[in-house]
Amino acid sequence: MEKFATAQRQPSRLIEATAFSLRPFQEGDATSLWEAIQQTRPQLQRWSGLGDSDRSIEQVQHRIARWRLDFACRKRLQYGLIDERGAVLGGASLEHIDWHTGSFQVGYWLSAAALGKGHATEAARRLTLEAFDTLAAKRVAIWTDAENVRSVHIATRLGFKLEQRLERERMNALGEWQDTLVFVRLDTLGL
Repeated sequence: MEKFATAQRQPSRLIEATAFSLRPFQEGDATSLWEAIQQTRPQLQRWSGLGDSDRSIEQVQHRIARWRLDFACRKRLQYGLIDERGAVLGGASLEHIDWHTGSFQVGYWLSAAALGKGHATEAARRLTLEAFDTLAAKRVAIWTDAENVRSVHIATRLGFKLEQRLERERMNALGEWQDTLVFVRLDTLGL
């Protein structure tokens, strides 16, 4: 197998979208991020582990510090969706990165106030393009809870194909079993 030869490519530190920018979280984002988590906690706990342990500004500051370190090490590329006022609308990431094979996973979440405006679709589209065009990905996946209709629509709207269903793949923060759908793209045609 040919070794993934572009591991030295650097991720973008700023990705412009229509109504927001994607950029790594900064220390000064802690209060806005905490507020976004607070208003969205029930959804975050149902669909992911985010929000379960983020019960104080200090915990959110620690999370941002960890994300910044992960970004610098190219382990997880966590971006904030930041509006023109500097407020956090949500987050999106390239994660579960395998630099050897060029495999990436796109993750995203939005604050309750940002839902229904196409921001998650735009963020997922921009990060998918970042993975393929800047980081020379060979495979990009979106993993989502089978019952998360909004996320399933995002994956299919962006041309990701359902690869498999993982039954009882994980528990959410509420202790409920989740079936996970794995959607995959191998190219950017049509994005």
